[in-house]
Amino acid sequence: MVEVPPPLTPGQIDALSITEAQEALAKVAKARQHAEIDEETRERLEEEFDLLIARLKELKE
Repeated sequence: MVEVPPPLTPGQIDALSITEAQEALAKVAKARQHAEIDEETRERLEEEFDLLIARLKELKE
């Protein structure tokens, strides 16, 4: 069974520290690799992945 992280809103992602964003990104990346997740969850994870990448870029500037 795949461990899917709970949903993160854009506002929650914007409030993450660099460490929190890295941890969330790792969980999202791992979960979205599994074929067992449904399409709705996959789309959510892909959106969160993109937002987390953007947040990390912002924090590293």
